[in-house]
Amino acid sequence: MTSDSKPYKIILSSGPRGGKSVIAKKINEWFSKEYSVHIIAETARELFDGGLIYSDSPYKAQRAIIHRQLEKEREVFEKISASGQDLSKTIVVFDRTCIDAITFISDDEFSMLLKEENLSSDDIAAYLHGAYVLHLQSLAVTLPDFYEKKNHASSVIRRESADEAAASDKNIYAAYEKYMNIFQKHVVIEATKNVEDKFITVKKEIEKILNI
Repeated sequence: MTSDSKPYKIILSSGPRGGKSVIAKKINEWFSKEYSVHIIAETARELFDGGLIYSDSPYKAQRAIIHRQLEKEREVFEKISASGQDLSKTIVVFDRTCIDAITFISDDEFSMLLKEENLSSDDIAAYLHGAYVLHLQSLAVTLPDFYEKKNHASSVIRRESADEAAASDKNIYAAYEKYMNIFQKHVVIEATKNVEDKFITVKKEIEKILNI
């Protein structure tokens, strides 16, 4: 390990039904024998499961999400730093980041939120420099009929229509493009009917990142 070693950072982004959480678990399954894998799970889902009601105030919800997300990122990187582990054998997986908030509230609201929290755009990206962004395309983008079929069978409360999900997917991709100066790469992983095909594509992409 060299003194300038850094952990591999992989951000999973997508609109609805991109498969982020499942793929985060798969990354751990694929690489944990050779790498120390740290997964920063989706904060929004964590807070919603804890009782946060998004519809009451999207603005307040996003403020809570950003606050908790930054806490989690800081905790993970402090833990890694204190552990003395080989950073060249460390992977940090982000299941969404604060950047996603840009797509759920207006630009004015986002600016006001940062001001209230004494944050800047640099602050919300503090732990993201050098990351590889894998945009896991939503089924709604290229397979809207299949998306609707999966959507109706879902037990998840949030059920965006195919049009809404496709628009969300596009907006989230655009949000990350705004920060491309800090990322290594922004790759689109196309949606597939067979989820195993998507797994194979993601695994191959990460193997390229890891040079294995």
